[in-house]
Amino acid sequence: MYGFGTTLYQTNRIRFTRPPGNIEQPTIIGDPIVGEKVGCNPGLWENNTSQFQYQWMIDGEHIIEQTGNTYTISINDLGKPLSCEVTASNVYGITIVESRSVTVISPR
Repeated sequence: MYGFGTTLYQTNRIRFTRPPGNIEQPTIIGDPIVGEKVGCNPGLWENNTSQFQYQWMIDGEHIIEQTGNTYTISINDLGKPLSCEVTASNVYGITIVESRSVTVISPR
């Protein structure tokens, strides 16, 4: 015999009271070849992340004025590890996560 019952549904407002949480690390998209343009995928985030900022890094150091989600690889980057840093923000704060680095190679 099956029971019957009444279920009451209540609409709850979800309140996010934490800074962004990173679920999946940012990644570099494209081939890390001198002269090529690569992109930075911000990864996956939780807690109502509303904005992303980017910073490209070579050999662990910020590349001055390279704050877009794409970067054209320079000859000076050859043989060095390249990564992108993503700063995610919401009204409760910021969280900064760096991608895994990839080594820049020369064109074939």
